[in-house]
Amino acid sequence: MTTRLLGTALLLALSTSAADLWVDAGAAAGGDGSAARPFRTIQAAAQAAQPGDTVRVRPGIYRERVMPPRGGEAGRPIRYVSEVRHGAVVKGSDVWTPAWRQEEAGLYSGAVDDALFTDRDYVDGGNPYRIPYEWDKVRNKLPPHPFKSVEWTLGQVFLDGAPLRETSSRDELARSDTGWWYDPAAQRIVVKSGARPPAARVVEITARRGVFRPKRKGLGYIELHGFVFEHCANQFPAQFWKLPENAQSGMVGTRGGHHWVIADNIIRHAKSIGLSFGNSGVGSADQTAFDNELPAGADGSRTQCGFHRITGNLFFANGAIGAMGSNHTDVVFEHNVFVGNNALHNTAFETGGIKTHAAYGLRIECNWFLDNECMGVWLDNTWRSCRISRNVFAGNRGRAVFLEMDNNTARTACVVDCNLFLGGRPELVSALAVRSAAPEIWRPWSAGIYGHDADGVRILHNLFAGDGYGLYFRKITGRKGGAAFITVLGNLFMGERMTPVCLPVDNPPSVRENFFDANIYPAASAATRFAVTGWSRDPKVGVDRVGLDRLITSAGGAASGLPPFGEAGKPPAGYYLTFAQWRSALGHDPHSATIASTCDLERTAWTLELSVPETVPVVNPGAAPEVARDFFGEPLSEARIAGPFASLRAGRQTMKLTPAIGALEAAATATPPKSSPAL
Repeated sequence: MTTRLLGTALLLALSTSAADLWVDAGAAAGGDGSAARPFRTIQAAAQAAQPGDTVRVRPGIYRERVMPPRGGEAGRPIRYVSEVRHGAVVKGSDVWTPAWRQEEAGLYSGAVDDALFTDRDYVDGGNPYRIPYEWDKVRNKLPPHPFKSVEWTLGQVFLDGAPLRETSSRDELARSDTGWWYDPAAQRIVVKSGARPPAARVVEITARRGVFRPKRKGLGYIELHGFVFEHCANQFPAQFWKLPENAQSGMVGTRGGHHWVIADNIIRHAKSIGLSFGNSGVGSADQTAFDNELPAGADGSRTQCGFHRITGNLFFANGAIGAMGSNHTDVVFEHNVFVGNNALHNTAFETGGIKTHAAYGLRIECNWFLDNECMGVWLDNTWRSCRISRNVFAGNRGRAVFLEMDNNTARTACVVDCNLFLGGRPELVSALAVRSAAPEIWRPWSAGIYGHDADGVRILHNLFAGDGYGLYFRKITGRKGGAAFITVLGNLFMGERMTPVCLPVDNPPSVRENFFDANIYPAASAATRFAVTGWSRDPKVGVDRVGLDRLITSAGGAASGLPPFGEAGKPPAGYYLTFAQWRSALGHDPHSATIASTCDLERTAWTLELSVPETVPVVNPGAAPEVARDFFGEPLSEARIAGPFASLRAGRQTMKLTPAIGALEAAATATPPKSSPAL
């Protein structure tokens, strides 16, 4: 009996033992993973790692795609750790030293051989320079802003560590100061490097489609800590739900896995997606072979995919998207910084700091979204029981938060609380879109929270500052969702040129049961700054006049007596109302108020300067039990000034903000991009 128990204990101890596997880019070949004889590549360690093991990676540059063959187990993850924070740099690019040929003044070319590319098992091939960049969802050649044409590839070229801009033709390259172009006929990359020829520079080209992404789908319990992941040749996810070659495929990707921890990394300069954290396509179980990699693997269901913790990372200057997921459950993003994503200025759909489809229980908390050339957060086609809380949004293109296409009820509503919406920049639109669509729809503007075909949102205790719109909701198609079950309580709107709200007039069942109260609006909003629009099932149909005519009567004036909103006869045409008309005609905001106030963000010290009058009203935010703490984590009381700060008081005051990964690091590592050229 005793012998049997000792044997069982010994087997248990052996099964739960954990090893440290060491990796050093400068090591000799043939290492065994010990500290004295480390592996040379991370992939060699991945092949050996078992549940409970830690792969310890010394500082250096690792040019490889890491494809773990296995995951860990609950309580025994496989951990990949950069021994020096951000000292291990994993790249999807190789140094390129071809036999340079000078072609004309300032232009040099080098041959591109298929043998350069080792990450090659894809449905569309392995040489990224032979694969067109599919940036347009509908394939109708709407160019990204500010480019007139896009005949790009999946490749990237870096000169002394900085990305070179790809051009669409030899003529465009010749007219540029610097850049590169792939000559498909000659199979050569042509480079214009400025004053010094490329032979005198460090030239890197992307040789791999991913950097850390398993081949096998569905692996769990993998952790990544402290790395820099950069450079890869991945595809824009146009129609990813039905085109396997465009399936969501991040530079770092979980491949439908579960229970990953991705912490304290820098993820930058992917051609398209920095991180993919869900299934590759729609993710339904009947997609038995939906994949862009060969052999194709089946996507799992959402109940098997997700449960990740993504924390403390910097997502910087990825070509289209910082992080993208589809069909996932209980994923948490916290304390990350997203800066300069959509660096290629795509105007096609699917861009964002974070972009999701079929998100269940997603939490986006305490992140910073700065100067992205796209939305900060875009939740699309199903976002059940999600929460966007205590984040900072500043300088993003178009909408800080975009909620699209879901028919949530109050029970499954998305909660958006205690965020700082500190102003954005005009959205990027293509020249063709401007010429072909209604001006009110396509004119450049920004919004704090925008939704269309979007039911079920609870907007609580936020700060909206700047120009543009605070909130903008509308129903525009016959798809699921409208503009219903929208609750707006206890928010602080600051900005004399802001339109605080644009909302469709009630039209059950698509527009109904919306409720606003206990908010504070800018004083200028008292004079015709609330936009109320008509409703239609489709933008091509025109405005439903019944609800608007009823609104006009209840607002106490004929159509000619209210300032028009939009273009007559085209959605979302309607009228501007005063605060008094908004309250009386729609019944909203019975306990809300308007005040004169200012709000300024100082980026050097990251301080927020607020000024509210000495007679600022105290409002009771009402029924918002899910919000117990303010932006800083301090307890909220019931009777207080609206907004995300428990300590806000009358007069002028300064709020000190601390970016998620530190102000100095954010400024040094991710300089805000310059504004885009005009159309």
